[in-house]
Amino acid sequence: MKRLSVIILAVLLSACLPCRSAFAAGAYGPQQDSRAIAEEILSRLGQERVQLRYSCTVDSGTKLDISGTLVAQGECYRAEGNGLVIISNGELRWTVDPAAKEVYIEHTSGVEEVLSYRDSLVELELSDVQYLPQTEDGSEFNFDCSALDGEWIITDLRGE
Repeated sequence: MKRLSVIILAVLLSACLPCRSAFAAGAYGPQQDSRAIAEEILSRLGQERVQLRYSCTVDSGTKLDISGTLVAQGECYRAEGNGLVIISNGELRWTVDPAAKEVYIEHTSGVEEVLSYRDSLVELELSDVQYLPQTEDGSEFNFDCSALDGEWIITDLRGE
C-alpha cells in the first residue's frame, strides 16, 4: 500500500514525464504540451489551490491503472482514488485505506519524495483542473487518528 500511495502522488510531478494530458474543454487547448501544463500547475501551488482529476497507468513490471482526485495547496495535498485517501500537511503523510481500516503515518518531504517513480508512469491524463484562492482552513490536509475506533490498524512509520 505504501508504494501505491507514493505512485498516486507522482501525478504532482508530471512536469518531468513524457505523458499525454487531456484537459477540460475551455481550460486548455488540446494541443498544449503536457509538460508545460504540469509546470504551470506546480508553479501555481504556492499562490493558489489546485483541484483536478487524474488517471494514469503505472508500469513497474505489472501495469496498474489508477485514477482519482487531487487537491493541493503549497506543500499540502489530498489525493483520493482506488480506494485510498492520501493526506499530507507538508510534514506528515497519512495513507488511509477505509475498506481495510488501516492508516499508515509517515514523514513526508513533499513532492520530491516521488521523483524516483517518474519513470513508472506510462500515461497521465488530467481533467477538470481548477485554480482557486487558497483557504486558511487546512483541516482537509490533516488526519485525526484519535477519532478512529478500535477496529482500525494504525501503523506509525515515523520512527520517533
